[in-house]
Amino acid sequence: MGRESLLDGVGKQWASSWRWARAHAAPVDPTREPRQVAARPTLRRERGFTVIELMITVVIIAILASIAYPSYQDYVRRGALTDGTTTLADARVKMEQYYQDNSSYGPGGGVCGFANPATTKYFSFSCAPAAGASPQTYTFTATGTAGLTNGFVFTINHQNVRATTGMHAAWGSLPGDAGTRWILKKP
Repeated sequence: MGRESLLDGVGKQWASSWRWARAHAAPVDPTREPRQVAARPTLRRERGFTVIELMITVVIIAILASIAYPSYQDYVRRGALTDGTTTLADARVKMEQYYQDNSSYGPGGGVCGFANPATTKYFSFSCAPAAGASPQTYTFTATGTAGLTNGFVFTINHQNVRATTGMHAAWGSLPGDAGTRWILKKP
């Protein structure tokens, strides 16, 4: 096949019209500004979100919130529990100081050696010394009062035995070792 056969028919017409256009084109003047070509009208896409995109976003946020909120609530609850246990530990130190000075944990009559700690934002406190004129034992109790700590009951005694005798219903039932430690995390 020769070169002529490739330029048969439409190819010859195109080639000849191209050659003619190139031969008869006006010379380009380098000092002349280029001609502006009118822009073709285009369809503009409206800006914004579709309802589907908004619904997907809402569903994703709802799923994340359902996972994150309970974890956050437990985190805040654990922070509130330290209010009770810290105050109980301080009360035990004060009772031991009283014992060093007086050889008993209280003056008798069901009264501890010092006044009960003030009620805090999350807990109320009580002391129960042993009966008799010169008590040799006591038990301090912190009882949860606010919504986050409601149901929690912590105790400490003269032998430094720490116990959890009550727990918030959201944390389930007390584990077997609750009588020997303060439970500060969800079991």
